[in-house]
Order: sequence, then C-alpha cells, then structure tokens
Amino acid sequence: MKKNKSTQNSNSRDQKTEILIIEDEAAQAYALEAKLSVEGFKVQTTTSGKAGLSLTKKTKPDLVILDIVLPGIDGFEILKELKEDRETADIPVIIISQMGQKENIDQGMKLGAEDYLVKSEVNLGKIVARVNQLLRHK
Repeated sequence: MKKNKSTQNSNSRDQKTEILIIEDEAAQAYALEAKLSVEGFKVQTTTSGKAGLSLTKKTKPDLVILDIVLPGIDGFEILKELKEDRETADIPVIIISQMGQKENIDQGMKLGAEDYLVKSEVNLGKIVARVNQLLRHK
C-alpha cells in the first residue's frame, strides 16, 4: 500500500474526491496541494485562469479552490462562467485571495462562491477544514 498514508483521515470520504486548485503563486499552490493530498484528496493544480476554466469543465472536480488574480482571465470571470454552465454550476468553489476588501468578498459570494477566504487570515488547516465541511454537505 504505497499511497495509503491518508487512510486515518479519510473517514467516510472517498479517497478519489477530486479538488482543482487554480492558483498562480507556485508556493501557495504547492503547499495547498501537499496538504490536501495528505488528507486523502486527489489534487490537480493549474496556474492560469484559462487552463483552470478548461480543466474544470473537462474533469468536473468535486470542489475548486480559486484565486482571483490570475493570468489570462481572473477568478471572478471563471466563477461566473462555471456558475452559468449547467455542467459545472453545482461544483462548490472556495475563493482564496489576497484581495480582502468587502466589495471583492461581496462580488465573489454574489457570483456563487461557497466561501471567500483571505490568504492573510487563514492557514492550511482552516482551508482543509472548510473543504471537508463543504464536501460533507455536497
């Protein structure tokens, strides 16, 4: 059992639960991917908005973690397109961004994000807890 390092964390969650991270900061993406992988998730990461949108529509992950400031198209546009598409509208999206102004948070929530977390205010443990909470209710 080579890849079974997360069985103690899997509880009733299927170990094949897929999460897509759309984040252009390599260190942030790597840390989040590593933490979620240890927790038993199958994780894909992309650093571009266009690639993230395309990958979401192609693979239909169980949850998307989305940055706002991205090359190509920004996270708000990605979120808008995902929520307008019947095929992807029900995929929960958590925004994780440096942009913590009230108008940004309001815009993300209005477009259909399940949560908006400000990078400077959260740690990896809180992100994983929120991911688990959303997936339990899916």
